[in-house]
Amino acid sequence: MPVYQYKALEKGTGKTTKGVIDADTPALARLKLRELNLVPVELKESTNGLSKGEGKGGFSFTLRRGVSTRDLAMTTRQFAVLLKAGMPLVEALTALINQTSNQRLRTTILDLRDKVNAGKSLADAMAEHPNVFSSLYVNMVRAGEASGALEQVLTRLADLLDRQAKIKAQILSSIAYPAFMTFFAIAVITFMMTVIVPRITTIFKKQQQELPAITEALIGISSFLGRYGVFVLG
Repeated sequence: MPVYQYKALEKGTGKTTKGVIDADTPALARLKLRELNLVPVELKESTNGLSKGEGKGGFSFTLRRGVSTRDLAMTTRQFAVLLKAGMPLVEALTALINQTSNQRLRTTILDLRDKVNAGKSLADAMAEHPNVFSSLYVNMVRAGEASGALEQVLTRLADLLDRQAKIKAQILSSIAYPAFMTFFAIAVITFMMTVIVPRITTIFKKQQQELPAITEALIGISSFLGRYGVFVLG
């Protein structure tokens, strides 16, 4: 299926957005964009093999860059709620398109709805976006469809994705503090060696005192950083 690069305006806000969308014809691509509350400004068929999905990452790789674990968890939970309320699958996907704020995820859901409408199972449609839906996600959805318990499976997936998002946040938080402290320590040491030590060195030189070897070494390092610190730190 051809892939089109587009530039469009969001209805209501007038904000300009860019992305890619797959459709059989340019007219269908514009129709899909209007269903996403976007007004097409520019539309051209992509000639980049990666965007068309010819490479290993394919079209889904482009999407994954803008779909976070937290966004996917929220959408999955909304999907489960809609199905529990008795809404048919295609109607639930249509409702998700309107509820999802992430533009790239909305484009993915629109593609899922079209493929389900064409007769594919939800799991098979998701499998065509491997960088949005993991193999575990797809297999659990497939099992849910086979057992008739899709809404329960989606709820479990949402819980799993929420836990993953929390773990990622904790890891980033645990890395950020040591990284900040390391940067702060380097900044303090650099300031001491390039500003404070040279001033103390001037005082020692005026007094013409013999200095310990460690002090001489410290002064030597300070002098080196003063001359070549820009190249070392750069």
